Amino acid sequence: MLPATARYVSVAEARELLKGGKLGGIVDVRTPEEVTDSNHLPGARFVNLFVSNFDQSILNLGLDRTRPCLVYCALGGRAARTAARLDALGFKDVLVLQGGYEAWHRQSGELGP
Repeated sequence: MLPATARYVSVAEARELLKGGKLGGIVDVRTPEEVTDSNHLPGARFVNLFVSNFDQSILNLGLDRTRPCLVYCALGGRAARTAARLDALGFKDVLVLQGGYEAWHRQSGELGP
């Protein structure tokens, strides 16, 4: 269950938010083994959910916690867990990409960088 400050967004909605420059940040919480130079959303910052200093790593990104922050993983489960952590860190609008990177890749075909 997502905290009150978070909601799921579709690939189409995430794409529109990206194009419109509406996001304060994009966070990819997959492991380093899952990420390559070409399989991520444009502008994504990487923080492995499983590192011991995850909260500090998120804060070190310097994201604007008052603007929407899109978070994703491979399928969506870790991103949903991350939403609670971001809420606790003071993020006011957390957007969880429904279906994760796999849905993005299947539905949009757009890859980073």
